[in-house]
Amino acid sequence: MTTPLLKYALSFCLGIAITYGLMSSQKTNEQISFNKSLQQCPSPDNQNLPNLALNSDLDNRPATPNTTVCEEEIKQLEQKVVEAKFREDAIVKEMTSQLVEKSKTIALMTHKINTIPPQNVNKNTLKKLIPEAFFDTVSAFPDTYTNEIIEFHETVEDLDWGYNKQQQLTDFIRTHLNYPEINLISVICKIDTCEVMITEKRNTEALVSSGASQDEIQSFIDTQEPKYKPIFDQINTNPELNVSPTTYSPGRFQLYAIFKDKSASITSI
Repeated sequence: MTTPLLKYALSFCLGIAITYGLMSSQKTNEQISFNKSLQQCPSPDNQNLPNLALNSDLDNRPATPNTTVCEEEIKQLEQKVVEAKFREDAIVKEMTSQLVEKSKTIALMTHKINTIPPQNVNKNTLKKLIPEAFFDTVSAFPDTYTNEIIEFHETVEDLDWGYNKQQQLTDFIRTHLNYPEINLISVICKIDTCEVMITEKRNTEALVSSGASQDEIQSFIDTQEPKYKPIFDQINTNPELNVSPTTYSPGRFQLYAIFKDKSASITSI
């Protein structure tokens, strides 16, 4: 729905550029005519003029017909230049006013579009695509994000960028210093998007099994940084991977993240 708005805005801006170009062209043509008239007017350096002596009567000489014509043409062209500048200023002022009003309209329409509730997510479809350990996390996302996740999984396999980036990300995670402390559940890349799912080996269940008390578990949660965090942080800053998170849910014992190639926006849920 936003595409017509973008086309409308671009068309309006293009019209401004064309109009300004036409005004500049008209102004340039008038300046050329002005310069041409100056070149045609007689001057003291013109070889066809008589060699006049410098005396007190020089300025009182009667104007020749050619000089009178040139002076009149110059006055007319000077007036045209002034009028053209006035018209240009008036047009720019009017178009600037229109641009402000159109920008307000587009902003209002964009806001209305963004506030339209998305279609309901099919939880059964989502459950088939997301591992059980991550289902509660992902299903709690706003519908906009969960619909994008479903669309991502239903996209056909990408054997170009997706395959290469998937291998690159997987190798990066598996060779990381913290890899022995985590479980890499899944890495899937398609077109320009990657989905990464990681869990911690030392989670609540593992701590309970090791005999830790509730106080000890809470102390572990409060004082120990997740082992996946340095991996996540370094993926974001690694220039060779060239991806940024657009959606991610950093739980204490698990990470669900969507990375996009050369993405500029980051949304934490």
